[in-house]
Amino acid sequence: MKAVVAAIVLSLMLAGCMSEGSNTSVLPVSNVPQPPRSGDSLFPDLAEFQPHITEGGGCVTDREITAEQFIAFRTAMMVTGLTCRRAYNADEDVFGTYQQFTVDNAQRLRETQNLIGAYLARYRPGNSSRLFDTYQTELANAEALLVTSVSASRYCQAQRERFYRLAEASPDELERILDLAVERYRDTYELCS
Repeated sequence: MKAVVAAIVLSLMLAGCMSEGSNTSVLPVSNVPQPPRSGDSLFPDLAEFQPHITEGGGCVTDREITAEQFIAFRTAMMVTGLTCRRAYNADEDVFGTYQQFTVDNAQRLRETQNLIGAYLARYRPGNSSRLFDTYQTELANAEALLVTSVSASRYCQAQRERFYRLAEASPDELERILDLAVERYRDTYELCS
């Protein structure tokens, strides 16, 4: 996990350097495909959503979609916490806010890791814990690449309301938000009959 965080921090530092002092970026914003904006701050749609859990094949249930959406939210919060301190200058400890979300949802996180690990082990060779770690790394890398492709300032602006809404969500509100995510993205998954 330390290697994951180190890779993300390096990517984000490079993104910050590119967006702060120069007019160049990894991928000019004008060349980034812009999906239609939903107007919903919970789903900023900076890039078209693609399921990661089914990349190795297989179908999913709503429970597995919910698990992936929870991990995707948590990953976006981590990247936001690492990237957006300056953009959210009123909150000096943005990463600490992400860490508190993780602590507050530790039981759900453990259950979700076990669920996704077991799912991945059905379709890919390897230990379920290692498969989950690889999956989490892939999600984090994709999110870090998103930051570099749209710019750190645009990413932070788009993530702000969702970040704080998730951070402050009660367990019931988090469940409602995850239900919305499942409804929103269900059609992008291969569903088990």
